[in-house]
Amino acid sequence: MLIAPSACTSSPATLDGPAPTEADESADAPVLARARALRASGDVQGALRLLEDALGEAERPALLQLELGETHRALPDLPAAEAAYAVAVALEPTLGLAWLRVGEIQARYERPEDALASLRLARENLAEPLRAQALLLLADTLARQFQLAEAREVYLELLDAQPDHALATYGLAAIELRTGHENTAVERFEAAFGLEPALRQQTNQAVAAAYRQCGRWREALAMFEAEARSRPPSPGLRWDTCQTRLALGEWAAGWDDYASRFAARAVPYRPLAFRTWDGQPMPEGALVVLAEQGLGDEIMFASCLPDTLTRVGHLVVECEPRLAALYRRSFPHAVVLPTRREQDASWLAQLPREPDRQIFAGDLPRLFRRQRSDFPAHQGYLRADPERTTHWRTKLRAELGDGLHVGISWRGGTERTLQQRRTVPPPAWVPILRTPGCRFVNLQYGPIDAERHALETAAGVPVAHYPQAIDDYDETAALVCALDLVVSVCTAIIHLGGALGRPVWILTPKVPEWRYTADDTSLPWYPSTRLFRQACAGDWQTVCHEMSVALQAMTQSVTPGPPIDSK
Repeated sequence: MLIAPSACTSSPATLDGPAPTEADESADAPVLARARALRASGDVQGALRLLEDALGEAERPALLQLELGETHRALPDLPAAEAAYAVAVALEPTLGLAWLRVGEIQARYERPEDALASLRLARENLAEPLRAQALLLLADTLARQFQLAEAREVYLELLDAQPDHALATYGLAAIELRTGHENTAVERFEAAFGLEPALRQQTNQAVAAAYRQCGRWREALAMFEAEARSRPPSPGLRWDTCQTRLALGEWAAGWDDYASRFAARAVPYRPLAFRTWDGQPMPEGALVVLAEQGLGDEIMFASCLPDTLTRVGHLVVECEPRLAALYRRSFPHAVVLPTRREQDASWLAQLPREPDRQIFAGDLPRLFRRQRSDFPAHQGYLRADPERTTHWRTKLRAELGDGLHVGISWRGGTERTLQQRRTVPPPAWVPILRTPGCRFVNLQYGPIDAERHALETAAGVPVAHYPQAIDDYDETAALVCALDLVVSVCTAIIHLGGALGRPVWILTPKVPEWRYTADDTSLPWYPSTRLFRQACAGDWQTVCHEMSVALQAMTQSVTPGPPIDSK
């Protein structure tokens, strides 16, 4: 579920630094000058008394409120400063510096919507060089809110005024990285370091992440490791290093650092009040395995449940509700409890006994998958409903006729999990969908009508859609077992098909998430999978053509007939 490097993802703007002053030709200038002098000398309380005493006679009280804000800010007393700045802009709405300061405080206190509104007003009411500060903080705040298109425009606006602005160049590099333009990102990072060499020392982690997202895995790992040697490794650095090692198949070292996902805030941390299981046998003990991450991750980590059952007497498995029926059938010796991932342990009250130990599902591979040979050559560890599989097999033959029945999914993830990189557009699917002897069935979740219509229009072939099988995940499993093949981008259906032991072909971006490895031809988790990788980022045409050739060879070598029975 990698979305962007957990290192610095926008330029390192700060509240600290010299405080600019608002141009002032009013009768209040002497008072303002004395207050600033007192503040500069360290007599902040004297400055506050002077300003408060002068407010009643001020010609422009907004300027004194602004200076009160600056003085409170120097203490620092940010709530009092924000209150003074708010009065200043209420009195004079065009007081740009006050808007900038309010926006800085709102951003500091993680009130992004308020900060964006204030910083946009600062941009409208400030001249250089203060306007540059407003633009930088506005762009940074937009980036943190994933409003990446607008953030990019604001960085470019700042660079248009100041082409050598190092922090804006760096921020724009981070945007390019997060939107899938890795090579451009690396170029901009290098340009930023040329403008401000100190940035390189502060942000090596971000550059290493850029290398990784360019597919330069070994270079990225070397940079992460060098960064860890130069300073105590942060959770974010450990998490970035961990994912890189896992992608490269360095399983033991990768899993040993996988717990960093919690401190790096990549995964919510919600432990129970039980001691953590260390993998030692508990023939009479009870263990609860806690669910985490997305649906595909739950399925992937469930491959370790058979190993776990060999070491514990009583196993309780928490799962996403959509997986409950499938898990109960697949792991009959475990107690399966579907939850909404509550923060307390009330969902365990229905058990006849309290667990002795707990473990997060993502920590099981550290115990059971420490080298490539630890991944079992299974025929499927999940079991679909055999009656429903027979139903779907019969239905597909009756409605679609003979030939290979191929399930397809073309879109994966969200904006935050690099959906653009994990989505194959309709025109690229044409050579696959036109393969003679194939009948295609939709496995895509979510709103699909427009996209499915675009696929059918582009290829001139129908894509069958059975909403009842998509809305119920146990029914999806039965449908998958009735198909001859699943063809999909990197999304949860890959994990479902692989865990059921069905043939799965994966349309893989040049640089996928670590789960799909750096260069394997199949996923170690699922022996029945085959990876079709982009040679060049964004080039789906070539990959889809390659897959269409393989699919045509498959249709010629397979005698039409019922698919393999479900497990």
